[in-house]
Amino acid sequence: MEEAILWTLLIFLARLTDVSMGTLRTILLIRGRRGIAAFSAFF
Repeated sequence: MEEAILWTLLIFLARLTDVSMGTLRTILLIRGRRGIAAFSAFF
């Protein structure tokens, strides 16, 4: 049971990070910072 809760939390945090990074890349592209946006795509 504890392992299932741990995996659920891990997946939630991974998705939260993924969506946040995508939003950040979109904002950077809109502001014209293509180089930084392209660099952040690798992380």
